[in-house]
Amino acid sequence: MSYSLSLPASAPLITLTHPKPSLWVIELHNGQDSRLTVDLVDRGLKPALDAVERDWREQWRAAQKAKDKEGGKGALIIVGRKDQDKFFSNGAFQMLNSLRTYWLTGHFHDRT
Repeated sequence: MSYSLSLPASAPLITLTHPKPSLWVIELHNGQDSRLTVDLVDRGLKPALDAVERDWREQWRAAQKAKDKEGGKGALIIVGRKDQDKFFSNGAFQMLNSLRTYWLTGHFHDRT
């Protein structure tokens, strides 16, 4: 399954692609420096991570049901703007603080 999802839909800050069955790519494009802001995390990154987790869990469950030891594998890559030669550390502290709260409230725990 291959797809592209821009979040939030009204004014995209990130693009989530799923180019291969076991690979998801999140591209940040919040301004020229892909700044990590609370808005980007809350309205873009968190929904994208939810989508990745949902897809991966579906694949993992199907692999478990089929007793496929190779199925259910996955990788997520987060990149800055692909059209620039930059990285995205600006605002990393805000992002990590926001994600810490997100993870502590039940996301990314074993909910099989």
